[in-house]
Amino acid sequence: MSLGRRTFRSGIIFSFLMLWSTGAKSCDSGVFKVSKPLWRLVCNNRKKVGLLSVLFLFFSAANAVDSVADDIAEKKEATITSHGFFGTCHRHILGYCKNIGIHVPFLPKYTFYKNDRYISNGQIKTFNYKDVLLGLLPVALWNTSLGQYHDIKTFAEECQRLIVSGVEEINIHGISRGAASACNFVCIDKNTFEEKKKLRKIGEQGLYYREFEKIRSHVKTAVLESPFDNAKQVFANHNLVKLFSKIITSEGFYNITQKFSRYKSGGMQPIECAENMAKESKKIKSLIVCSLEDKLVTPDATIRLAIKMKEKNPKNTYVLILDRGKHGNLLNGPDGAKYCNVMHAFYKYAGVRHNKKFAEVGEKDFKECRKLNKRGLKKILKNIEKRKKFAMREKDRKTSVIEVKKAKL
Repeated sequence: MSLGRRTFRSGIIFSFLMLWSTGAKSCDSGVFKVSKPLWRLVCNNRKKVGLLSVLFLFFSAANAVDSVADDIAEKKEATITSHGFFGTCHRHILGYCKNIGIHVPFLPKYTFYKNDRYISNGQIKTFNYKDVLLGLLPVALWNTSLGQYHDIKTFAEECQRLIVSGVEEINIHGISRGAASACNFVCIDKNTFEEKKKLRKIGEQGLYYREFEKIRSHVKTAVLESPFDNAKQVFANHNLVKLFSKIITSEGFYNITQKFSRYKSGGMQPIECAENMAKESKKIKSLIVCSLEDKLVTPDATIRLAIKMKEKNPKNTYVLILDRGKHGNLLNGPDGAKYCNVMHAFYKYAGVRHNKKFAEVGEKDFKECRKLNKRGLKKILKNIEKRKKFAMREKDRKTSVIEVKKAKL
């Protein structure tokens, strides 16, 4: 029995007992007629215990989602999802999987959520990075490495679990930080791996490159949604995290909290891993997706990474640029249908499991993605940078006008 199902079963039993206690008038009026201090305490605080039991049941159900996909399809091929920063695996699969269900003990499997657009109709493996607390809250920032060694190690361990369970081919789907982690995992070569491995936290167990290479040899495709080229530049683009970015990316911060931080200013970045791409990585087919409306990981950050990957692996790197769509929700956005169709056309081209209807509709758009070369990407990048400069000038002009008006008053 998997960890998720064990947790869910214990949650059902605990919640049933707690909810039963909320309906009891006194300790002696229940079925068990127990007068122990613990049971008396439970009965005397029925409302609080009832609320806690419901929360515990929800937490148990959320953890059970991890193991839902164990029996969906054959074990030979599987898709592993890699969630973004300030996200969880549950949020990822709820918006990106075909059917989501919970296996309740003594009852048949019940599907409670269905999506018209999805990344795969086969087996899906999901996991949480170490910065997710209690499987639900992405608040353990001290464990965040933003796609660097610590995250790659976690990702490799989860892939290894799939391989041990009998999976032969792995397809990756990553969003934002998860896409950056997947990019580093797919591209990194031995020299960069060994060099950046030295920056890991003191006392942390390392991962040998030969083991890492064996795990990566099972990867066939990678869909990277809104990956960034460099974490520092991405932080600088967003007003809400500018203050946080100044702290986390400063050298002084790392000199003081070196023992506690996971992200390293000199650690691996996706653009660097793509620059030093391993020979074995060129066999993996990659689809890079971004949106021109994305304000967190701006399209220029993703396109710079795509240019470098296209330069090193032109045959197996494809780029899809959407006109509309918010960060982390491209599949359910205005251009989500195009994204879904192109993704399944890409899966068809790569020879992995796909939806035939989606693939047929997306065939034409995927051909355009295949035609988009390094030169075409550079032209798009120049246009984006021009728009950025123009927007900055307009912003400066407006602020100066406001200052002049205030001075007159």
